[in-house]
Amino acid sequence: MGLQVPGEQSDGTFIFAEGEECCGCGLAQVVTGQEEAILAKMRELKDQVRPLVLKMKALQNTVGESSHEVFPEFTQLSTELEDLRLQWKEWEQKLEDAIESKMIMLGHRNP
Repeated sequence: MGLQVPGEQSDGTFIFAEGEECCGCGLAQVVTGQEEAILAKMRELKDQVRPLVLKMKALQNTVGESSHEVFPEFTQLSTELEDLRLQWKEWEQKLEDAIESKMIMLGHRNP
């Protein structure tokens, strides 16, 4: 469970008392539950990318010795890496959308 902020509901939205304003309170810097879930997924993707990149670098170092044996595996790793990059871009857009929704909800942007 993430940071619980006064006024935050389980869906990541905020309820303010009548006349209460968020300007200056720092809620725009608070990560909502939705943002937290998106960031967790992005960390998972990054954790999947690291070993692929390391393996690709290792294969590149051995290409001179046995390029015909290494090439199919390198191509497969490149394809996997490209798929993870596409997923990353999708989650990056979801994060931007979630941040935009939060800013609208807080009244810092027009809907």
